[in-house]
Amino acid sequence: MASSSSYSPPLSTSMSQMKPEQPRNWAELPPELISSILLRLNSIEILETAQKVCRSWRRVCKDPSMWRKIDMDNDGDLGSMGYDLEIMCRHAVDRSQGGLLEYLRLTVRRVSESSRTVLSEPEDIEAKLRT
Repeated sequence: MASSSSYSPPLSTSMSQMKPEQPRNWAELPPELISSILLRLNSIEILETAQKVCRSWRRVCKDPSMWRKIDMDNDGDLGSMGYDLEIMCRHAVDRSQGGLLEYLRLTVRRVSESSRTVLSEPEDIEAKLRT
């Protein structure tokens, strides 16, 4: 049988030769990479956790391009967690600075497992939330 022309050292050998890496500082990530990470979160997660990681993450969270689509889907009862959904929606729409391109999705799940979803055009939402 013919053998492969490329050689890979055994895993144990290559692992032992590797230098230990220093812990990475998440605050030093480029803004484009931070934005890519944050776009995988919903708006509630950005407002309540991600923007509190560090200054550079907060700066990216405040960028209007992060708020072209506002998704307020949640897995629990926001009221019981102490969140004011109306204030959070206003915050998110304000941060969009008129750049809300897609939609505002608001899903509220109550203890009874019933849910209500509201889909609206961005102009309607901005008008409602700014009054």
